[in-house]
Amino acid sequence: MKWFKAQANGDGTANVTIDKIIASDWSPDWVVDFFGEKSARDFIDAVDALGDLTEINLKLNTPGGDVFSGIRIANYLINHKAKVHVTVEAMAASIGSVIMLAGDTRTMLLGSRVMAHKPSAGLDGWFTAEDLRNHADRVDEIENAIIELYVARTGQTEESIRDMLSQGDYYMDADKAIALGFATDKSEQLKAAACMDQAMFEMQGKVRAAETQILAEQGKIAALKDQIKEQGSSIESLTAELEAFRNPAAAPADDVITKCAEAGFADLAVPMAQAKLPMATIEQRLKLAGEIKDLAKAQSIDATGMMAHLGSPVDLLRHAIQEAKASVDPNINSNHHQNRSENHAGSWSAAFSKTTK
Repeated sequence: MKWFKAQANGDGTANVTIDKIIASDWSPDWVVDFFGEKSARDFIDAVDALGDLTEINLKLNTPGGDVFSGIRIANYLINHKAKVHVTVEAMAASIGSVIMLAGDTRTMLLGSRVMAHKPSAGLDGWFTAEDLRNHADRVDEIENAIIELYVARTGQTEESIRDMLSQGDYYMDADKAIALGFATDKSEQLKAAACMDQAMFEMQGKVRAAETQILAEQGKIAALKDQIKEQGSSIESLTAELEAFRNPAAAPADDVITKCAEAGFADLAVPMAQAKLPMATIEQRLKLAGEIKDLAKAQSIDATGMMAHLGSPVDLLRHAIQEAKASVDPNINSNHHQNRSENHAGSWSAAFSKTTK
């Protein structure tokens, strides 16, 4: 069973397929022994037998194989007078990537991959340190041979190729293989898929941008709602404060009685409670009552009438002036006391009932 097929088309072209592991020219060899395949010499002989060719269409799908057999096949195809078109149908791995590079054109199909790595070799038996070092040197020489061909056919520098190989099994899809010089083209199906992917990517990008904008606008709307709600709460609070200022709540009667008793004006508690005054007003009037009491005592005048006018500053001032005049003019004092005795009975309740709350 051969690992390759070669067939002439009768028009100067030939179809060649490598679809298995690359067999070795060296015998005995693990590849030949294990797989029972024909050697690389058989491949070259089969292509030569196809006659004078102008184009060779090589379909490639291989995991690799014998290194120097692969290099020999690659050089054979590179130096062939026919134009060589290589198509990677699935995998061009290991030494298969070297054979791929023999193509004048190198096209990758859907899902195909190229894989490059450092060469490896096995040992079986007992060896001295010197034997092992010599073996390692031979593996290095094989690596150098592969790198020479990679550099010559890809256009990459030796440094970049060595860096690539140092990464282990290095897989390349069509775009990466083209970028690195391993492939020259990809199938029309891949191109169409790429165009479709690009269009889809652009559409998805527009959709994501629109979604982002919508989220941003929703965020702004939510923030605006919060501001409106906050402003509404502030307005309600201010309205409540204004209403409380315009219509202050009357202090409880028990609190009024307690406050008046503490200030030393228990006799004012009843009329203040009946007037339904807010506590702030009661405190202000008790403070004023205390000042009037101190002033009346200092001037030796009667404070009783003035206490009846705590809610009316004008009446309070008028009464204070009359008391002051009466203290120095007996006639004024007589008339004043007569008027005061006539009006005193209803003065307390009248004073508190007409005050501004």
